[in-house]
Amino acid sequence: MVLHFTGVSNTGKIRKPPAKRAKSPPLLPDQIAFIKELEDETLRNQQAKKVDKLENISWKVHLEWEQSGISDITKSIKDITNSMWIDIPEKGLGANFKAEIFQYRQSLPPLVTNTQLHGLCYKNPTSVDRELLSAIESGIIRQLAISRHDNTGELVIPSEYFFDQIDKLKDQDGQDEATVQMLESYQDLCDDNPANISFRTDELNEYGIHAAHITFLVKSGFLTLCPGRSGLYNLTIPNLGMYVKLVTTARLWVLNTIKKSTWKELLESALTEKMEGSKQKWRDLRGLKMEWIMKDCHGGGWCEPFSTPVGRGWKLTGQKF
Repeated sequence: MVLHFTGVSNTGKIRKPPAKRAKSPPLLPDQIAFIKELEDETLRNQQAKKVDKLENISWKVHLEWEQSGISDITKSIKDITNSMWIDIPEKGLGANFKAEIFQYRQSLPPLVTNTQLHGLCYKNPTSVDRELLSAIESGIIRQLAISRHDNTGELVIPSEYFFDQIDKLKDQDGQDEATVQMLESYQDLCDDNPANISFRTDELNEYGIHAAHITFLVKSGFLTLCPGRSGLYNLTIPNLGMYVKLVTTARLWVLNTIKKSTWKELLESALTEKMEGSKQKWRDLRGLKMEWIMKDCHGGGWCEPFSTPVGRGWKLTGQKF
């Protein structure tokens, strides 16, 4: 009788079953996003052969809002703030949401970015810088600096509004006399130094503004500690953070939308159509006008307009945003 043995090789050694392959660890969200971006980029490159570039007739483009020069900076600021919002529609949005949008708009200070002012007068930046400097030194407008990590740049606001907000704080019910006197000293400090965007602790102390007062001004939204600079405080205004977030969100939406296109260019009409179909139009952008956003994007040098047979196009310049 012949016996058959299984699991034994000709050499007499017992064969071990093959080792199981270890499971790969799950991908992290950043890795998933990176892979998706690579896949999207590959798809765009494949589609590039199928999508024609827009025909560029001319780089000389007439922009409805563009001015040859700035002679009245306060009027220019009003021109920008007045072109900010689309009318809230009577239908399509819930009553509570419409009230929320209205309240949001009302709470924003009348700030503008330096990039928007340059977008208003793109072909004559010297005029913008000259008028800005003159208006700041004469105390007509106030310049406010913010942290640079979001690339928003400097902001300007009419000095009248800046001081009015301090007056409102002084007039609040229950405000004690010592606090009112301190706020008047703070107004004097700002008035005596119209070009300052920040103050050191000793400069504040010279006007009788000490540690407890500084804390009060920080909590009230009129000072903020300068990042990485102990004892240095930037001037600010209540709800400035809301404004910065709005500018940044709008700018990135436009520039990223153009970037996702095959040739990193889009017709303005297509850009507007994409915004109309985006949830962000009202949820995040609160009904901003395209014109207001493009003043910032163009003035910051991130995109430039060109003429096509079917309307105005916008193309990324390659400048980092």
